[in-house]
Amino acid sequence: MKLQATKKDIKKFFSSKKIAIVGASRSPQKFGHMVYRDMLKKNYPAVPLNPNATEILGHTCYTSVSGLPDDTDAIVILTPAAQTASIIEEALAKGIKKIWIQQKSESVEAFNLLDDKQVTLIAHNCIFMFMEPVTSIHKMHRWMKSTFGKMPA
Repeated sequence: MKLQATKKDIKKFFSSKKIAIVGASRSPQKFGHMVYRDMLKKNYPAVPLNPNATEILGHTCYTSVSGLPDDTDAIVILTPAAQTASIIEEALAKGIKKIWIQQKSESVEAFNLLDDKQVTLIAHNCIFMFMEPVTSIHKMHRWMKSTFGKMPA
């Protein structure tokens, strides 16, 4: 499995019908809340997933990958790395083929599960650097990564 995503992979991911934010949080200080909130602000078709919440930002929150709406075709994983492999297993069982594993959620076990699967995998990249329009510190990080040749080709 290739771990270096391309621009085409990222474009394909963001063109999804519905993107589940696995690890969305009710707490505004948590990264999972920030990602979900910004996706909504930027009009991405995002839905929250958190097994301990029924609603986030006024939207129904799903408690498992298997319980997501059938038209969910992508997930962003923002959970602790120890949970990522089981989330991947559920996603594959549901037929989800576009997976973004955020930094700090990555695990060797999760990558091994995806090794021979035909999925679009994005890892080793912060989603904020690619959610258009890119703003604030993320815009500077993207510029720096571009300057030093570290952006997906």
